[in-house]
Amino acid sequence: MSNTAFSTMQVSIDDIPINIAVYRYVDNDFIFIDFNNMAEKTENINREKIIGKCITKVFPGVKKLGLFDLLLRINKNGGYEELDLGFYEDDRISGWRHNSVKRLPNGDVIVFYTDITKQKHLEEERLKQKNQFEEAQKLAHLGSWEWDIQTNEIKWSDEVFRIFGEEPQSFTPTYDYFLSYLCEEGEAALTKAVMNAINHKEAYLFEHNIYRKDGTIRYVQESGNAHFDDQGEATSMIGTVLDITERKEAENQLQSLGHILDNSMNEVYMFDTKNMHFTYVNKEAQKNTGYTFEEMMNMTPLDLKPEYSMRSFLLLLKPLLDGSKKELVFETIHHRKNGQIYNVEIRLKVMEFSGTKQFVVIAYDISDRKLAQHQLEESEKKFRKLATIDNLTGILNRHKSNEELDIEINRDRRYNDVFSLAMFDIDHFKTINDTYGHNVGDYVLKEFSTLISKHIRESDRLGRWGGEEFILLLPHLNKKDAMSIAEKLRKIVANHSFKDIPQITTSVGVTTYAPNDTKERLLKRVDNALYKAKKSGRNKVKFK
Repeated sequence: MSNTAFSTMQVSIDDIPINIAVYRYVDNDFIFIDFNNMAEKTENINREKIIGKCITKVFPGVKKLGLFDLLLRINKNGGYEELDLGFYEDDRISGWRHNSVKRLPNGDVIVFYTDITKQKHLEEERLKQKNQFEEAQKLAHLGSWEWDIQTNEIKWSDEVFRIFGEEPQSFTPTYDYFLSYLCEEGEAALTKAVMNAINHKEAYLFEHNIYRKDGTIRYVQESGNAHFDDQGEATSMIGTVLDITERKEAENQLQSLGHILDNSMNEVYMFDTKNMHFTYVNKEAQKNTGYTFEEMMNMTPLDLKPEYSMRSFLLLLKPLLDGSKKELVFETIHHRKNGQIYNVEIRLKVMEFSGTKQFVVIAYDISDRKLAQHQLEESEKKFRKLATIDNLTGILNRHKSNEELDIEINRDRRYNDVFSLAMFDIDHFKTINDTYGHNVGDYVLKEFSTLISKHIRESDRLGRWGGEEFILLLPHLNKKDAMSIAEKLRKIVANHSFKDIPQITTSVGVTTYAPNDTKERLLKRVDNALYKAKKSGRNKVKFK
């Protein structure tokens, strides 16, 4: 097709102010027949360089994005279709495209398309801002709403749905439906507040309970402001719903605080936020610390915690004072009057009493828990040791040796290093067991393990592979060095005096890790090398 004019419209495609590409189906692909000036600028491509080339070569991702299948359909069936391509990126271009595809009378396929990248970026930015706004509402437990008074429909933000215990946007609420969350008394009071705000054209602020469908109760603070038309008629209201359940519960707790403090089985302290002196300690705190109430009224928390300086203690309290945290929870120790120490878990808050801020501390004596935790940790250490150590010899067991081999292979692949592997077999071990008994056999296994362990590097790892077979991991050693070490160990075993029995010897197979080796191939080679050593008469070191 010529770039000068369409066959049915005497107009150059360069004169059409939209991106245009024309394709022809050839050998199961589409080749570029034409590409107008605007498309050249959009894609930053010289048309002369792509005319006659396949679309799959110029834009490799065309099949994944769906455009290729669309071209096939239009080429086969004719007609007209549109398609928004997903994000495309290569060395030259990136972005989103909207395509309109049609077959020409001569059988070629023409694509009119627009670059919608800016539009997509704007949509993404709007979505990001919307998500940020919703996340802020969620964190603050503050939702927003809008009420169309004429249609009686209400729009709730996602957080309002969550406050009311509903799945966000699962239904369209109305004013009457909203009232169904209130008790009869609350419904009447809220309606009065809303009508008063409309009649006096002022905002309202109202606190009330809501009764969720799951039976739970939340306390909310609701505010609203009416909008009016030119005739002064109320058309809509907008407002917020704030979940104040935690605040209300705190207020309720304060009402019964005196009773709780005096009868608590835990230590309870209150101290002033300015001078840090205790203003109250309950009976349990006096009992556990050994101080009287009068004594503690002249003390500060630093007297129970001498490891703190005033500076470090104020740094600890800072998040409560600046409001960045509502509560501090941590474990520490308390010092008794007699000098003893004990473990406590501290829960520390700032609360206001008669207009004065106080630190309120609940301290749980966790000495028994700490003792149990210590015993559990010791048991876990023993268990972990049992899970990795061979019970008889005290060296690594087969499971742990496998893990160490995996670690070494991964390390060598990453750093392009080398390591070697040796496998030992105690010669004629069955004869030792049959002749001297299993107790002596066990002694030989333990003595052999101790002997080898004494003469290897700290970085080497010795493990019992099974029966009388042992495996030795030799990091950073090539064939020459590994063979030298193996030969040295073979001689040490042969020259060692094992009590009550003649000479003990060992056969050794050695192999070296090669690039891209698998663990299975490595173990197979070292096993073959050991077989070779035993086949050649035992008490030998062989490499494979």
